[in-house]
This record gives sequence, structure tokens and C-alpha cells, in this order.
Amino acid sequence: MDSAVPASSAVPLTTDLLFESSPDCAKVLDLQGNLVSMNRNGQCLMEVDDLDQMCGLPWTTLWPGESRQQIESALEQARQGKLGQFTAFCPTAKGVPKFWDVRVSPIHGADGQLQGFLAVSRDVTELQELLRAREQAAILADAQKVAMEQAVSGASLEQVLGTLVRAAEAYSEEAMLVSVLLAQNGHLRHGAAPSLPQAYSAAIDGMATGPNAGSCGTAAHFNQEVIVSDIATDPLWQDYKELALSHGLRSCWSQPIRSPGAVVLGTLACYRREVHVPTSAEKETMALLVNTAALILDHRREIHARQATQEALSRNEQRFRSFVNATSQITWTTDAQGNVIEDSPSWRAFTGQTYEEWIQTGWLQALHPDDRQATFATWQASVAARGEFETEYRILHAAGDYRWTAARGVSVLAQDGSVREWVGTNTDITERKRAEDDLRRLAARLSEEDHRKTEFLATLAHELRNPLAPIQNGLELLRLAGNNPEIAIKVRDMMQRQLSHMVHLVDDLLDVARINSGKVELRKEQVELRTIVTNAVESSLAALEAAHHALDLHMADEPLVVDGDAVRLVQVLGNLLTNAAKYTPERGRIALSVGREGRHAVIAVSDNGIGMPQQAIPTVFDMFTQVPTGAARSQGGLGIGLSLVRCLVEMHGGTVTAASPGEGQGSTFTVRLPVVQPQQGNAPASQDQVAPIGKTNSVLKILVADDNVDAAESLATLLELGRHHVSVAHDGHDALRLVLQLQPDVAFLDIGMPRLNGYEVARMVRQSSGTTQTVLVALTGWGAHHDQDQAREAGFDYHLTKPAGIEAINALLEAVHSERAAT
Repeated sequence: MDSAVPASSAVPLTTDLLFESSPDCAKVLDLQGNLVSMNRNGQCLMEVDDLDQMCGLPWTTLWPGESRQQIESALEQARQGKLGQFTAFCPTAKGVPKFWDVRVSPIHGADGQLQGFLAVSRDVTELQELLRAREQAAILADAQKVAMEQAVSGASLEQVLGTLVRAAEAYSEEAMLVSVLLAQNGHLRHGAAPSLPQAYSAAIDGMATGPNAGSCGTAAHFNQEVIVSDIATDPLWQDYKELALSHGLRSCWSQPIRSPGAVVLGTLACYRREVHVPTSAEKETMALLVNTAALILDHRREIHARQATQEALSRNEQRFRSFVNATSQITWTTDAQGNVIEDSPSWRAFTGQTYEEWIQTGWLQALHPDDRQATFATWQASVAARGEFETEYRILHAAGDYRWTAARGVSVLAQDGSVREWVGTNTDITERKRAEDDLRRLAARLSEEDHRKTEFLATLAHELRNPLAPIQNGLELLRLAGNNPEIAIKVRDMMQRQLSHMVHLVDDLLDVARINSGKVELRKEQVELRTIVTNAVESSLAALEAAHHALDLHMADEPLVVDGDAVRLVQVLGNLLTNAAKYTPERGRIALSVGREGRHAVIAVSDNGIGMPQQAIPTVFDMFTQVPTGAARSQGGLGIGLSLVRCLVEMHGGTVTAASPGEGQGSTFTVRLPVVQPQQGNAPASQDQVAPIGKTNSVLKILVADDNVDAAESLATLLELGRHHVSVAHDGHDALRLVLQLQPDVAFLDIGMPRLNGYEVARMVRQSSGTTQTVLVALTGWGAHHDQDQAREAGFDYHLTKPAGIEAINALLEAVHSERAAT
């Protein structure tokens, strides 16, 4: 006889055979309830490596203390010749948690005397977990139903939300402390938190939402889920960390409660006293309660906002009752062969099927046609293999739309090991599916935008290097040529052209930034389009002549007046003409026509250049987009010119479109602007606002202050060539000292200087006596309207944007000289 059953056990042979063949954990106990032996299957189930160490021990000592009374009771039943039975928890010898269904029966000898006991323990852990899951699902379903009934019956909001909160805590077996906060004018107010410390709830009542306002304030601010697994280390909790930790709260997971219109109504937060990351099951469960809370809060908001009539109240009650049936988790059972026999009210409420339509395999008719075959095949395979059934499919909801559900089913075994029935659930995961489809679409869009921006940065680097190369070459030529005036003139003209090109690039980039941030302001006036066209042609003439293009100009006979910003409209037409010149091979033909169609002026720029493929036309006005062409067929660019055109035209209430018959067949860009009737006495602008500037003949005392040494010294040299007396400073303190000491006629001040910035120097100068005659000029790279306003408020008389041309500087100095002469 082997070690499993000692020879001294006196177990009858038939019992011995049954003992070893049992798939369960079978044990022989002596009359005192001590362990005599255990079958091999039992040793495997209980993970026992050395049975000898356990034999002789009281059986009760192998169980947790809370189960020992049940064991003693079962043994007493067996002593009386009855069957003792109980279900209890007991981990294996290696600590794996398990539940056991135990039966204790007496063992009698041939003489009928009681010799010991046979205890058979069946592992029912999976069944217990399934029952626990069903109990938890029932808790949630009951809570949803009760909360909805409370809501429609007029119970207080805290009472209704408290029902949901307590259900969430019960679902977690009190591991979570749950609260609901209500959104109100940028703050979060107490809704329900029965288990949170009262002092903590009071402290956060009224907290402001924001990007770093703990889990709840941040979730409400961004309208998205926020998971903080460890409050002690997460920066979102910087302002509330000590408060939370002092009340024993270590982790917090918060979800926004949204109305059907995606308005944040509040937050549902799940706290724990330990570091924790929510599981997917917890997320799906809490999503049901969040949806319920959202409907309740939205319902209350409607009542308070509109003082609903009895008819509206009745409609809302019906909506809530329907929601109870629709969102409660679906539970179902089938027979061993997988056929539906018993009724499932939750399935019928969700799908609208009758019991007769649902039984047997009728449930398949509620599935989406594309999902039926695969789902049924998976179900049949699970039934045949007696394995777990788990899949996702779409179900036709009673409301008429298909909703995604996650289905899971497990088999329940009979005592003989055969399948007795199947138990399963369906959980609505439609919102999760929609969210996943949105993460995917967003990721694709971000990838495309990132790709376009990467191409733009590469193009920008190329475009900036192009003018830098000839400028560098020009400097070397000047060094080598000595005093050769002919070379100096050619180099100067070349460097001026390249500098103008760089300034144009920077201006385009600044315009993009201003338009995107909404800081472009149009200075509108009534302007005649003939003037706009003339100035635009003049600004584009260099590009047209450089490529030897012919320009055909067709203007309407009647004057066409629009209400617009003349500078910006010239920029629009100039960009279109320059774009046509760029994408048209040399000696091409470009046409510009201006006419009228109804209430709109129509401006068309056409060329016989490289044209566009049809698939490129819809995106030609997008930022950083260029028509894909060979490098030799265009002059490059940043791909922002046409985007600026569209933005500026739309700001004028107009439209711009692109058309092309195809590659190699030219393109046409058409702008439509609303025309206006000229106001009486106000003639539209018809000539340039900037008159030509000549050289200055005045001699002034000037201060130049700039922390960029090259910029300051080069400007000082230019001014000295004009016979002015110039002093230079490279920081704010020196600039202030020299202004107070020298009292110059003009002081050019950079804004971004160290020690004192230009604004601070200007304010101090204006507060000092003896400097009232000094004209302060802000010379800076910041040129937006608000930058000019800020300079004026600091005390500056003029504002020039870098790089300022010498003509503009001379004009300013002439104006100062004229004022001095007049006074």
C-alpha cells in the first residue's frame, strides 16, 4: 500500500478505490478529526508537497479560524450518521486563495462501528467568483434602478447621488471611497461623499477647476478621465497633497460627468487608501454609474432651468425608466448545449425581443448581420470545448441603433463534472468603442500634422540658408575687393535683395502667428480696387521680370470699391502674383483680371505654368502645404503664402478658390470680395500712403542702445555717415545714464536689453527732469499693434520694427529736425 493511504487506516477496499479516483480533494480523518491521509488529486489541488508533515494534525487547524466552527458542526453531523456539509474559504498550502464545497460522511467498519470520517472538498472558486460577479452586477443594477426612481420621485440630489456612490463602494467591497462633485461656474461643489472624512469634503467644497487642480479639478477642466495612482508624488496634487494624505487618501481616479451635449456637470471620484491603478473591469463598471449620474444631473438641470411642466416631467420619467432597462448589465443562462431556455428580462429590455423571439438561438436575430456567423461559431466552439466564451459584437437596441457589447460566459459544472448550464453577461461598451475610434482618428491627424510641420521646418531651414549664402559671399568679396566701387555697389545691391527676401520670410511667419492667435486687426477703409491692383503689381514686378514673364492686365471700366485694409489686400494679390511667377517656367504668361459679378468684385490670377493634380487642389490653401513638384520647377517657399491669402480674404468677408485643368496646364486663383457704395464726401484711397523719403540734412545728437553689439555699432556707423553725433550703450543701465547725462535729441532703444529693458528705461526717462525734449524711439523685433500700444504707454514717441530701413530712419530724423526748427 502506498503513502497516500496508510495500511493502518482500515479503509474498506471499495472506499479506497473511490478515495483515489475522486477528482476532488478527498481526506480520511480519524475519530478525533485528525488528518490520516489525502488522495493524490487532493494533494495537487491543495498544492501539498509533503503530506507527512500534515498527517496527524487536527483537520480544523488547516483552515482559517473563521471556518473552524463550520468544520466542527460538520464532524458532529457525521458522528450522528448524517452528512455534514458546508462551503468555506481556505487557501492552498502555497497561499492561492480558493473556495471549497465540503461534504463530511462517516466511515463504518464491517462490524458497523464508526472508524473515522471521509471529507471530500470540491474547488468552487470559479463558481464563487461568478456568483460574486452576479451579486455585484445586481448591486449596480438595483442601485441604478433605485437612483432613477428616487430622481423621478423628487428625492434630494444628495440622496440620489448617495445611492450611486454607496453602490460603487459596495462593488469594490468597501475598498473605494467614492464622491460626486457638482460643476458650478468654474468650481466644484459637494454632491455626495458618505464615506469620505467630513473635514476633507468640507475643505475641497468649492475648489476651482484648472489644469493642476488634483484629479477632480483637472478632470473637470479638461473634460477627460484623470488617474492619479499615487497622490504623494503626482504634481497634479501639489496644492492638495497634504490635505489628502492627512486623511489617509493615497490614490484618486476621477471621471467627468457629462451631459448629452458634452457639458461637464460634475465629477465622480474613486479614492483608495493605497497606491492603485483602476482595472478595466472597474472602469467599465464605474462608466455605468457615471452615465447614470450624468442623466440624473442633466435631468435636474433641465427641471431647474425650464421649470418643466407636468407633460415634460412625464416625458423625463419615461426616459429614466427606459434608461434603467437599457443600461443595466444583461445577464443570461443557457442549458448545457448552449440553448436559451430561461427568460432574461434584462436582454429583452435591452433588445426589445419577446421571450418567444429570444429562446433557443433566437437571440442571434438581435445581432448585427455582420457579427452573427462569427459570434455563433465562437459560441459553439466554447460549448464544445467547455471553455470560456468571450467576444464582442453589436446588438440592435430597442431604441433602433446597434450598440457594441462585451459578452462573457462560463460553464457551471454538476457534481459529476459535466456541464450543468452556462451563465453569462453582456456589457454595453459602445462609448468605449467610440472613444477608441476617436484615439485612432486623432492619432492619424496628429501624425499627418507632425509630418507636415517636419517638412515645413526643413523647408524653412533651406529657405533661410539660401539668402545667407550670398550674403556670406558678399562679405568675403568686400574684404577681398578692397576699395573697388563697382564690386561694392554690386555686392550691396545683392545683399539688399537677399535681406529683403529674409525679411519677407519672417513677415510671413509673423503673419501666420498673428492670424492663428487672432491678433491680426484690419484697418478698413473704402478703397478702389484699381489702386490695390497697381500697388500689388508694383510689389510683384521684380519676381515677374526676373523670370521674363508677360503680364496681361484686364480691369473693369467701372470703379469697384471695397471696404478693406489696403495693405492686406495688396499682400493678397501680391502673394497670388508671386505664386504664379514661382510656379510658371520662364517666359510664361500671367493674366490678372478684375470684374464684377452681382454684388461681388471678382479678381482672377491665371498662369500657364505647371498646374496642379486634382487631388492637390482641396489642400492647396492648407498651412505648410506645397504642390508636389520637382525641385527644379519652382523657387521653393514655406508653403504659407496661399494660407495667408485665404485667411486674409475670409477676414474681409470674401472667398478664394483654386482651379487647374491638370498638371502642366496652368492654374487660376479667384478672389471674390463684396463691393460697397462709396460714402458721400469720403473718396476711397487711391494712392500710396507713404511718400518717397529723401536724405536728411539735419545734424542731431543721437543715442543708440542695443545689447546686440553688431546691430548697435552698424546703426551708429550709418548715422555717423549722415554727420550725426552718436553715442552707443549695450544695456539698460548705461542707456539711462547716457540719456540723463547727454540729453540727446533722439534715443533709439532696444526693448530686450539686460539689467533694464527698453520699457523701463523709457518710463524712468519720462519721470526725470531735463529730458522732455528727447525723442524716444522703440527699435524692436516686436511689431504687433499691442506691442506699439505698450511702447506708447511706456513713453516712447515712435515705434520702428527691425530691420528698419535707412529711409524710415531718415524720415523720422527729418521729422524731429522739423519740429526743432518750428519751435
